[in-house]
Amino acid sequence: MARVIVSDEGQRVVVAEAARTGVARESSHRVATASAAGPQGPQGVPGQSGAGFTHDQPTAATVWTINHNLGFRPSVELYTVGGVEFDAGITHTSLNQTVVTSLVAIAGFARLT
Repeated sequence: MARVIVSDEGQRVVVAEAARTGVARESSHRVATASAAGPQGPQGVPGQSGAGFTHDQPTAATVWTINHNLGFRPSVELYTVGGVEFDAGITHTSLNQTVVTSLVAIAGFARLT
């Protein structure tokens, strides 16, 4: 079994490993230290609005047409009526409409963000 010894030598951490065979290996790593913060950088580009949409599909269907009017192609999470997440084909037909296609008819809801 190896024994590891860590010692702090100022700005370096030395790790010594001694194996049963008596052979020792040593490695040294520099330690990053925190310094005073520099000036603030420029503001980044604005992100999406955080808007979302929930589509209810109470009737089981193989195709769900979702008119969300979000103005972008959102990520889509799909759930059955019982709340079990499932995968299906997602097609963004426009910035305001998404079509979900599954092999079997499913009722549930979709969260678009």
